[in-house]
Amino acid sequence: FDGLGLRVHSLVPGSPADEAGLRAGDRVLAIDGRPVGELGHAEVERAFSRPGRTLLLLVERAGERQELRVALERLL
Repeated sequence: FDGLGLRVHSLVPGSPADEAGLRAGDRVLAIDGRPVGELGHAEVERAFSRPGRTLLLLVERAGERQELRVALERLL
């Protein structure tokens, strides 16, 4: 968190986030319509740790906003 969202620092090639179009440097502003600033750390961790769920992310990249759908997978 940086108060404005979640900054994406790196991605695993071929991961669901990579395939959905998320890129290093993106800032996630909202998860399923809820601004990240309103969510606590535990809520964010829970949102990203539920395999089989699809999240709708509002992302800012280079000053432009877009929505991305990310299908979560089970971590091995």
